[in-house]
Amino acid sequence: MSDTYPKFFTVDEAARILGVEPARVRNWQLKKGLVTPVLTKGRLQFDRAALARMAVLVRLQDVFGVLSEFPAQVVRERAEVIDHALDDLDRDFILVVVNHGEHGTYEVKVPLTKQLRDAIAAVPA
Repeated sequence: MSDTYPKFFTVDEAARILGVEPARVRNWQLKKGLVTPVLTKGRLQFDRAALARMAVLVRLQDVFGVLSEFPAQVVRERAEVIDHALDDLDRDFILVVVNHGEHGTYEVKVPLTKQLRDAIAAVPA
């Protein structure tokens, strides 16, 4: 099956897909250095790898809080795996993250393709 899903996303499109404000997307790029636009002429555009990183950040910040450094740490440490999570949107990809905290061990499953596929498909290619 041919991949007909969009491959690049503006700040506004990425924010809409992820359900966050555009300022949050810009913050991850400018202040945190966690994502880098691949197209910079005209409007900034991110590829699927960056979108996957942002999706992991959103899901983990939902669990551990937006002020927690843990989500960013996971994205940095697991970037190689996360960057390929959206290569094939017809294949389900689930990132499993384990955090051994002070009060217990937590396992978080992030089903990236399942959560993002329809929102990505709605973006004009």
